[in-house]
Amino acid sequence: MDGFVRLKKVDSGVFIIKTNKVLKYKNISGVWAMFGKFNSCEEYICLEVGQSNNIYEELQYDIDCLLQDYSNIDLRKRYTARRLFKEFNTSFDVCVCDKNRTNAKYRVIATTFVDIKIFLIAHDNDKINREKIELEFAVDNKAMFWNAWGKQRRMAKEYYKSTHTFG
Repeated sequence: MDGFVRLKKVDSGVFIIKTNKVLKYKNISGVWAMFGKFNSCEEYICLEVGQSNNIYEELQYDIDCLLQDYSNIDLRKRYTARRLFKEFNTSFDVCVCDKNRTNAKYRVIATTFVDIKIFLIAHDNDKINREKIELEFAVDNKAMFWNAWGKQRRMAKEYYKSTHTFG
């Protein structure tokens, strides 16, 4: 299954759009997940999970970030982005070239992965339900770049502790 968005890197090192059905999610609420594949790996891994009351609006911005050419940019470090789970979240730097943490995250994804697929996880109009689905999917699938905000951070840590045994 290709998902409703698929980006594939070409020889020039930038992504091209193979599938883009994101417009059909304009003004649609739900939860989505992004998976990526390294060059040498056949398996897709979970990169990011998000929820929105307008999937199209959120993902169009993210896709635009992924499609940029990052070959000639200023990579002087401003700070390292905070991680929620050291066990599976990837550390990445926010650089001078980045407008914000989100831009930095997608720059790192765009320069690291060669194939990206985005899937719809759930349609849901209730924000509380979407946030619960988002955090459980992100934790269960060890989303490398996912980071909760506000009260969702506490809820995600509690969920992680309740579902992962240590021994």
